[in-house]
Amino acid sequence: MTIWSEVVTVVLPAYLPFIGPLVFVTHYKSNFVQLAKYYVIMDVVINFQYFSLSFVEWLFCLTEAQIVRTTRMVAGLRAQQEWRSAFYLYMWSFWFVTITMTVAMRAYFSLLWLWTVPALALLYCIFLQSFEFCFAGAAACPPHTGPAIHCAQILTTATFIAGFVVWRGCFLFP
Repeated sequence: MTIWSEVVTVVLPAYLPFIGPLVFVTHYKSNFVQLAKYYVIMDVVINFQYFSLSFVEWLFCLTEAQIVRTTRMVAGLRAQQEWRSAFYLYMWSFWFVTITMTVAMRAYFSLLWLWTVPALALLYCIFLQSFEFCFAGAAACPPHTGPAIHCAQILTTATFIAGFVVWRGCFLFP
């Protein structure tokens, strides 16, 4: 589960800012008026986790009594702050890379933009690993599995970056 959570929170979001401008340039023909629509689409995709439970409740036509008995999501204040901070990290990096790549691709397209994927994976890994310490401080006595989980997550990201560089090395080092 730890490796899967690292893939979902680091590896997949690292691809979105790279694929986003390519879709934007080809589908919307680099029209900046359409950039707001594209941003709203990405906002909905990333925010789906917040309203997915309500969507399932609506989909199955659950009454208020059924909702109270069957569905419950428990998240403390710290978890909500971490989700919100991760959302800002994803959206600001996505927004910055999308605009930069879109403007640059109008002038010159280069496969060196592939470097954004491992760079963003490393950025996301660093930020998401530091959230625990930023929001709660360093634990005086860390849980027994805490260091092992962090090592597994960091090794997952390092394996992805190494595999990405080996697989696409001829494009990354022209």
